[in-house]
Amino acid sequence: MKKRNFILWLWFFASLLAFLGCGNNGDGKNFVKIYYPEDGSEIEKGNLVAFRGTGCMPMTWTSSIDGQIGEKGSFTTDSLSIGKHTITLFADCLNDYEKQDSITITISPSSAVAEPEIIIKSPKDGSVFKENDVITFSSLVTDVDEGILAGDSIVWESSIDGEIGKGDLFITKDLSPGIHTITLTATNISNVSSKLSVTITVLELVVKNADKYKKKQA
Repeated sequence: MKKRNFILWLWFFASLLAFLGCGNNGDGKNFVKIYYPEDGSEIEKGNLVAFRGTGCMPMTWTSSIDGQIGEKGSFTTDSLSIGKHTITLFADCLNDYEKQDSITITISPSSAVAEPEIIIKSPKDGSVFKENDVITFSSLVTDVDEGILAGDSIVWESSIDGEIGKGDLFITKDLSPGIHTITLTATNISNVSSKLSVTITVLELVVKNADKYKKKQA
């Protein structure tokens, strides 16, 4: 009876260790190991990446680019940034000399490259301004691989004044009088561009009684 109970207890603790995700490397020490993805894997952006590892709880998965990405023995994600990642699994096992394991994977741009999608928030198409008015230029540009674009990847041009600014937000009061076609060009990491345009009017500033004012000043 005692032997049977002893065997049951052994089975219970073995099951508990398996549930907690603790492994053994053959010399009685717990170990931490990443089973997949395989070291050196290259995965296209947008695809689900499956992670599975073993170790004692709590577990923490980190990326050298994106920081913490998981806390379980297995999970999937499609939100890793483009680039070469060092993926590290850390498990806080007691009396363990091997508490972490690392691999390297590369997230590459999608082979089916899509154009960036553009929304011009401001100015609205058909807007009318006066000369020297401060005009706000604002946009939301999204890309399949990069997410939200900003900075030099966004260029604003006027059909009258040429390039007038860069980025997803800026202001200017230097537009010349006239009817402007404002064109936003967005370019992603794969050098694929898209454009969107709006038309605005800048009215020339007219000073009333300008001649009388000049004579009075003289």
